[in-house]
Amino acid sequence: MQNEVTVLQPLLDETGSLSEPGWAKKPVFRYERSAIRANRLRIKEWDYYLIANDRDAIALTIADNSYMGLISASVLNFENGFQHTESVIIPFPLGRFQMPQEADEGITQFENKRVRIRFHSRDGARELRCHFNRFYQNQNLEAEFLIAQPFDDRMVIATHMGK
Repeated sequence: MQNEVTVLQPLLDETGSLSEPGWAKKPVFRYERSAIRANRLRIKEWDYYLIANDRDAIALTIADNSYMGLISASVLNFENGFQHTESVIIPFPLGRFQMPQEADEGITQFENKRVRIRFHSRDGARELRCHFNRFYQNQNLEAEFLIAQPFDDRMVIATHMGK
């Protein structure tokens, strides 16, 4: 049975387990990395966006999977079947990306010689910027989006993971 969560609460309880597994239409879970009781190599945090229309799409990812960081951009054209992805792998970030604990406020970012990527959430909007050197055929990728984020237009899911 599906459980709709409607009350604001911590994501994790004092044992590090989900306080209430389920789904919500708006942000109802308060996330605190310090509440996680798993081995630090099992902590996975990411910020992912897919911006698409009927013809094109771009996907941007910043992921801190503890043992491996992933910075990635993908460009797709549905009309001609074109797809290209470039990724930068960062060994053992172990939380150094400092992902925001708030869904609606904060900055997720990464920068090195190859890529500069930044997601800034504030005031009901998300600003996404990406510069990727030598993305495709020695051409750089430049992307910038400002996306409105209605407070009650969400899909929030909290489920148990296998051990």
